[in-house]
Amino acid sequence: MPCEGKDVSPELKKKKPGCAKRGCGAVAELVWTLESFYDLPKSRIREVLSAFLAAEGVEPEERSVVLAALEDYAEQNVDFIDAYLARHALARGLPRVFTFDRKHFSRLPVETLPEP
Repeated sequence: MPCEGKDVSPELKKKKPGCAKRGCGAVAELVWTLESFYDLPKSRIREVLSAFLAAEGVEPEERSVVLAALEDYAEQNVDFIDAYLARHALARGLPRVFTFDRKHFSRLPVETLPEP
């Protein structure tokens, strides 16, 4: 099923840069929708959202973190939110995370803390 919808780029161009701020939650919702409703492969989702986040008028919070998370999501075959949490921790100088999801986090560039 192709992604259909109104082209919003003319509307974005009318506004000042930074008018469309997007946080990780918005990106996570887009990933979920493209994955579950449109059945797009992770590589295509990465491509589409990376282009969206680079579009004029879109100013994502933590751009480099989200882009790295999209890369890990597609390349390491993990959930986007897991990839984001790992990259968010690394961006704050925290190379270790506590998680019960050792399967996905073992593919990400962080160490997992031992279970209590």
